[in-house]
Amino acid sequence: MTMASLKPTSESFTFGIPALAIACAVVSVFFTSGCSSIGTKGKLETELAKSQSDLPTYKVILADVMGGEPTIYVGHISKPMTVQDALVDSGAVDKFKGMKIDLARKVPDRSEVLRLEINYDHKESKVIEEWNYAIHPGDEILVHREDVGALSAVFKSMGG
Repeated sequence: MTMASLKPTSESFTFGIPALAIACAVVSVFFTSGCSSIGTKGKLETELAKSQSDLPTYKVILADVMGGEPTIYVGHISKPMTVQDALVDSGAVDKFKGMKIDLARKVPDRSEVLRLEINYDHKESKVIEEWNYAIHPGDEILVHREDVGALSAVFKSMGG
């Protein structure tokens, strides 16, 4: 085989320009119709919002120590979750090192609200397993910052 036989000739490209025009047309049709069949980002966000609005919710209320307005996070229960999951999703774990946590749960068929204290291990940055309750629809988790430094330990030991 010689180098001359490897060079393309006009006979080796039988499709030529018409094939290129057809390929461009197919690609342009694919891109213009493909986007509308897939949906735009706005449509996807709307569909996601619709599907989440049907899900039961819970609240995490992050109380500010300095007396400012609390931050309220409303989460959707799309799968089984615990208090720890709710704290992570709300950003409480990142915001507070030490926390005092209470869970308020409405008792079904009664007008009572059950209050559960949640013990949090600030060294491990997680809820202690025995207090890591499952989240129910309508639960409210109240989170207060708790000082965990050496100075606060001294004050606590003195009864302060």
